Parts: sequence; structure tokens; C-alpha cells
Amino acid sequence: MSAWGMLRAPAMTGVSCISLCLLITRGILAAETAERRALMARQDFEAAPEPPIPTPEVAPSRFQLGVGAGLTLGLGEVWEGDGDVVKVTGPPTFLELSLAPSYRVAPELALGVRAAFGLQPSSRAEVSNSVNSAGPTRAQSVSLERNMWQLGGTARYQSEPARAWYFGAHAGAAAVVDSRGDASVSQWAPHVGAAVGYDLRVARPLSLGFELRAAYAPFGEGSHTSSAGFYDYQVSTWLGFGLIANVLP
Repeated sequence: MSAWGMLRAPAMTGVSCISLCLLITRGILAAETAERRALMARQDFEAAPEPPIPTPEVAPSRFQLGVGAGLTLGLGEVWEGDGDVVKVTGPPTFLELSLAPSYRVAPELALGVRAAFGLQPSSRAEVSNSVNSAGPTRAQSVSLERNMWQLGGTARYQSEPARAWYFGAHAGAAAVVDSRGDASVSQWAPHVGAAVGYDLRVARPLSLGFELRAAYAPFGEGSHTSSAGFYDYQVSTWLGFGLIANVLP
């Protein structure tokens, strides 16, 4: 081997060693970089918030129950009496309780029935005269009562159940019962009307609303006489208002 070859062999051996060291170093750095990136990705994954679990929407119940209390006023007067004595009383006024179950046949429309009972808030009494077997006249106090009953079908439109304005209509029959002592007289009339109100939800199954009502019930189509006396209602238009509690089971 020539002298040049003897000098070249160690040089090539040194270059190979350096290259090998560089390759090993590069591999170590690549492994460390990959491990560092994996650690950072793991930390980012653990720190990321978990996606929220979607809550299924609960469809509103199709059934609804309305319970109301309010006041109903007749625009007119009542002629009443016993025998030849006739007196005119002011507009009939009733404290009213109502119950109205309904079923939602469409998202905005509910159909149902409405029953209501009205009680005249002030008690009345009158003094009558009678003759006993001995002959003298004796005064007696007779209680007078007046009630109103209503029953009919209803339709109610509301864009959002239990939290929006609503409009309603009803049609059916109404009766006024006048009692004098143990005797009573009843008068019936067709009853149609409309209502407007607003519901405000106070809990998941409960909402409270304020309602205005107007109705037509022509009780004054003639006089009614019985043992309870004489009654002629000069009233056809009725106005009312009240609070309504709606329950959606």
C-alpha cells in the first residue's frame, strides 16, 4: 500500500465515525422532540373541557288544566218582586270560580270545556209579613240568593304554551238561579263570549295569567215568575276579569 493510501484510510475512518455520531445525535433529538410533542398533545387533551352533553328537549304536554277566580258583571239591571211589589236592583255581580281542561290539537291551538260557578258576593234579606192562627201580623226575615252556572266548549290560541298572549272563545249555556227562602227560579240562556289574557310561567308545570272576558247571554227575553217571586233580567252583555292558573302535567 502506498503512503497516500495509508494516510487516506484513517481519514475516511474518522469521517465515518463523525457521520455515525451525527446520525445517532439526530435520532436522539428526533426521539426527544417526538416525545415532547406527544406530552404537549396529551396535556392539551387533558386540559380541554369536555364537550357538553346535549339535553333532550321536553315537548310540552298536550293536556292543560286552567283554574280561575274572578269577577263577572252584567251590564243592566234586574226587575224583581213578590206580588204587587216590584223593585229594580243594580247590575248583577258574581264572584266566579272556573275549571277549564283542554287538549292541544295543534302547537298553537287547544280545545276543551269550561265550567264556571258564580256567587253573588253580598248576602241579601228581606222582611215579609204573615198572619198566624191567632190573627196578629208577624214579621219574618227571608234570605235571597243569586247564583250563575256556565258550561260550554272553548277554543284557545296561544303561540307558546304557558308563556305568551292568548285569545279564547267559548260557546255554551248559562243559568241564573234566584232563591227566596226555600223556593227558587232558574233562567237559561245561550252563552257565547271571548277572552284575551297573558300567561307568565312561574314553574315548569305552572303558569299564572290575567284574563279579560266579554260574553253575551240574553236572560232578558221575558219575565219569569214562580213561588220564589218575579224576576226579569234586563241584561244581555257580561264583562269579567280574573286570574288563571294553568297546569301542564
